[in-house]
Amino acid sequence: MKVVNLDLTKMPGSILVKPNIRLVGKYIGKGSSVLKTASVFNFKASQSISRIDIRAVLYDQSSFDFDGILRIEKGAIETDTYLSVKCLLIGKESKAKVVPSLEILESSVKAGHGATIGYLNPVELFYLESRGLSRDKAQSLLINAFLKF
Repeated sequence: MKVVNLDLTKMPGSILVKPNIRLVGKYIGKGSSVLKTASVFNFKASQSISRIDIRAVLYDQSSFDFDGILRIEKGAIETDTYLSVKCLLIGKESKAKVVPSLEILESSVKAGHGATIGYLNPVELFYLESRGLSRDKAQSLLINAFLKF
């Protein structure tokens, strides 16, 4: 499956998703940065397999607002797709809002979506610190692992 990177800061309102593709996007929010984006991912080809993975790490007072619609057009039979959006809040005042949706106009498809918004796991931080890593190094390690696809 071919991997294509998305620039989440320049997302078009509509994206035609080609067959057998994985779209990945990362956003790092710092300071008081705000990213609000909405996109429709259109599927028109039959027997198309695709995955869409979005990750956001939010520091300070940054915010992330993402609306993503998977639209499977009539005729796109046997489409298999999934939208995953995961946000990690690092700053005490950082915010995230994620609204994944499905619009399915064909009956023979497999489609789904999921979204999570959370914090670093304190147990994982404690474990890494108990092994001699500083708090900053432990946080950095966990954040880098979160951003890996």
